[in-house]
Amino acid sequence: MSEIILTTKAELQAIVKEAMQPQPPTEQPSKKLYTKKEVKQLFDVAMPTIDRWSRDGTLKRITVGNRVYFNANEVENLLA
Repeated sequence: MSEIILTTKAELQAIVKEAMQPQPPTEQPSKKLYTKKEVKQLFDVAMPTIDRWSRDGTLKRITVGNRVYFNANEVENLLA
């Protein structure tokens, strides 16, 4: 069922302006990165397990050149 909402131009502009304001991120991205070796030690698992977690999306990998890192927030959330 449709509704008709009456509003003034000024009210509509205020609503749009408020909606367009950038929202602060709910979680600040961490600048700390873990290497595969550090993640392996933290979880006490084999390297193929880390590779599988990366492939299936359990942990998102960050590749810099030929090196692989993991965001500290994601790793710590998985530890919890």
